[in-house]
Amino acid sequence: MKLKTRRIILAVCLAVILLVSFKILTIYIGLNAEKASSNNISCSMFQRPFYNGNYSKRFIAKNNVELRLWAKNLTGTGVLTITDEKEQVVFTKDFKQIENDFSLDLKPNIYNINVAVKNYTGGVYVGLKNTYPIYKLPNANYEIVNSNINKGFNYQYILFTPTKVNHKNILVMPNNTGLVCENIEIHKNSAISLAIKQAQLATKLGVPLLVPIFPRTEVMDTHSLDRITILVPDNERLDLQLIAMVKDCQKRLKDGDINVANKILMFGFSASGDFTDRFSFLHPELVKATVIGGCNNMVPLKTFKGENLPYPIGVYDYQDITGKDFNINTFKAINRFIYKGSKDEGGWQVITNNGKTNTYTWLEYYNKFITENTKKLSQSKPTPVYVKGNLSDQDNDVILHRVYNKVLLERFKIIKDLYANKGLSNSEFRIYENVKHEITTEIANDIYEFLKDALNE
Repeated sequence: MKLKTRRIILAVCLAVILLVSFKILTIYIGLNAEKASSNNISCSMFQRPFYNGNYSKRFIAKNNVELRLWAKNLTGTGVLTITDEKEQVVFTKDFKQIENDFSLDLKPNIYNINVAVKNYTGGVYVGLKNTYPIYKLPNANYEIVNSNINKGFNYQYILFTPTKVNHKNILVMPNNTGLVCENIEIHKNSAISLAIKQAQLATKLGVPLLVPIFPRTEVMDTHSLDRITILVPDNERLDLQLIAMVKDCQKRLKDGDINVANKILMFGFSASGDFTDRFSFLHPELVKATVIGGCNNMVPLKTFKGENLPYPIGVYDYQDITGKDFNINTFKAINRFIYKGSKDEGGWQVITNNGKTNTYTWLEYYNKFITENTKKLSQSKPTPVYVKGNLSDQDNDVILHRVYNKVLLERFKIIKDLYANKGLSNSEFRIYENVKHEITTEIANDIYEFLKDALNE
């Protein structure tokens, strides 16, 4: 009888062990399936039985953050908490077992997510979409240079110096966060990300890399160097601050026995492509070569089709902005690589109305909110629309409608012809078939080859 009892107890214990093992295996498989899902930021836990602990991670929210919380367990409880920079709780959720998606209305800012578990036997997965991770500079080749008002720049910049510098021209890449936010730390984080990503290009070229940390506000689209950004006092103009940064960078490099040239290379995409394009118009004497992608493009014309073309469409009011005449020969000397994807719909517009946020491609936004109104305004506006002074967004749109009557790729083709008609043979326009608003591997390779050739001229 005792032997039979022991066998029963043994069988029961074995069955329990097998059942628990099966459940733990099931949890482990489910956790790995969650980890394979597509999220900007994720974290997971699968520790020893009856685990007590927590996991924290800082992140930056864009708009309408999507949160995925998955938890399966045999024992214990957990709590997920999201706090803002002031440590105010913006979201919290207790859990044992859960498999839910949440939409969080978080303003662009820095947040902290914390997952704490008690006596937990099981797995936890947290995934976040519409977010950015927090970046740190990886090594001593990178340096964050503090602002220096006395030297003419009110913001920090990042300097990456490769171990081997083969050429004298600094590569400047304007920052483009893609977010309107008053928190400069968010723009700094984006600039750090850009510097880390493009350090490989700078290393291959053998040139120092400078990335400014400029803000982006509701009022001014600073990252595209728009008209409002330019029509401010000289000590606030970002183009002049960038020049001051370049001069400071050049001195730092020279002090480190690295010879540098006066002219710079520039590379920008989307809003920073606009910044690069417009900067090269305003200060062509400082630029050796530019790469300009996925953006609007200025033209070296004062007038076209009866319309005056003010900044940032053309150079009609160039004298008013710069204090000098536009020199087509100086501009012509710049090597320019200008490209667009055939399926590029122009980036994204985030619109919040009555508490609901929608994201449109620029083309969707233009067709939905701008096209019809611009056509109506065009019928009532005088010719030319602009003569002097301020230029409203509506008047800007009317001028573009009248002189091009096209957007994106078709406008790009018109501008290409206008450049050709001005004899700007150093400006190469290229269209990449079936490419959206992105920098593909093919484009990145072509950018490297173009800049390498420009350096070797």
